[in-house]
Amino acid sequence: TIGFNDLRHRLIPAPGYIDPYTCGGLNTVYPGEAYSARLGDTAGGGHAEQLKYVLNVSQDDYLFVYRYAVVLEDPDHPIAEQPAFIIEITDTDGNLLDSTCGYYYVAASEFMAGWNTCNSPVNSIRWRDWTTVGMNLSEYLGQTVVVTFTTRGCCYSAHRGYAYINAYCNSLQMQIALCEEDTVAVLTAPAGFSYLWSTGDTTNSITVPNPVTGAEYSVIITSYNGCTDTIHATLTYTVVQTDFTYNMSCAMRPSMFHDASTVNQNAVTNWKWDFGDGSPIVTGDPNPVHSFPDPGTYNVTLVSFSTEGCSDTITKQVVVDSLPTLTNTPLFDQICHNTALNIQLIPDVTGAQFTWKATPTSPFLGGYHSQNTLATLIQDTLTNIGTEIDSVIYHITPTMGSCKGDEVSYVVQVMPIPDLITTPLVKSICDSTRTAITLDATNDSTLFTWTCTASSANLTGYTANTTTPGTNINQLIKNNGHTIDTVYYHIVPWLKGCP
Repeated sequence: TIGFNDLRHRLIPAPGYIDPYTCGGLNTVYPGEAYSARLGDTAGGGHAEQLKYVLNVSQDDYLFVYRYAVVLEDPDHPIAEQPAFIIEITDTDGNLLDSTCGYYYVAASEFMAGWNTCNSPVNSIRWRDWTTVGMNLSEYLGQTVVVTFTTRGCCYSAHRGYAYINAYCNSLQMQIALCEEDTVAVLTAPAGFSYLWSTGDTTNSITVPNPVTGAEYSVIITSYNGCTDTIHATLTYTVVQTDFTYNMSCAMRPSMFHDASTVNQNAVTNWKWDFGDGSPIVTGDPNPVHSFPDPGTYNVTLVSFSTEGCSDTITKQVVVDSLPTLTNTPLFDQICHNTALNIQLIPDVTGAQFTWKATPTSPFLGGYHSQNTLATLIQDTLTNIGTEIDSVIYHITPTMGSCKGDEVSYVVQVMPIPDLITTPLVKSICDSTRTAITLDATNDSTLFTWTCTASSANLTGYTANTTTPGTNINQLIKNNGHTIDTVYYHIVPWLKGCP
């Protein structure tokens, strides 16, 4: 079954813990690594597990280094039935690439060279401490290689067999630690092997006094299983070329800096940033984020360091703009249907401009637009063909150079066209009787003004109302004549000052 089963395989984070079946002798994570993978059942046997690495071999990572620690219970079954551990490095068709470097098989037994024994009341536990093996895959560049780790308990389901595994890919290179001012060079081979240097040394690293660039050195590295490789190197100075890029923001806003340093050998592994504003030096971060307290021009200095401590320095001037804000007040307007806006946006920083996004509160609103290029004037003719008071909200962002200020919302209320829905629009009354007319509209906030005309001079008591809008016409009308006459009220609906 593909996938994780916590009883049979799991990832163990550093620092790990002491394996419970090795008499306190085995830590479950290799020192200095972040994780290990435990493969196999720590409780019993009767099954097997596999962990596969599928590698696309490239020029940068053709040295496959794997580490393993193994715990096998020894119930003294026939060897084919014992708990076992197997490593196979094959092509995608399952063909073994190398019988020495690419294959390992071990089953629990009493006499196992390089293994330890932890005696338990039932059976002995055979265990091997962390072991490193490297395989040079350079002849398989551009190909796919499959690394398979297999663990199994005994075939009778009672006896455990499991392993802890860690693996990585690297290039088969010697690290040269030599800065221009150094009087010694340190040469370091990949860790986890035995060594024979061209100088006769057998340590992981050698020190070369009074180094001469161009001198050549070599080391033969040998894995635990006897797999060997030779690494050659020519002494060269480590040259760091420091550089960085940045994305500037406003004062009091985070600006982003990105290391762009290069090195001819080894790697850039440390950084020291001085932002030139009196803030503490920042170390160890290749891509820091920094907020400058005030606008202005600052000298930002980066010192970058290689693996062995060679360094280079660069200083760049950066310009920090002021944080712009919109100073308009109030941030509210109220207009009638089909009215042109003319909102002059005023920043607190000379030269700042604005973008905005316009959002309506109703689908009946029209005439608005969003502005993605910088501008300072909102000129929209807004319409409202609905019956309710709705708004266009302008979400305005002030901008100065690369600096964006806080978004501000400017609300424009747009009145609908007010109406009169009173019916019928004809009423008959007696002489010396009040009109008692109630004026109704779709929107309850609508008020009305009116002017009057009469069909005869015999009619009196009617008056115009053009100054104090209301919703009732309640006038006492007299007819001093002897015929039916008419007063005409010419009514204008108003909504929040909009006719």
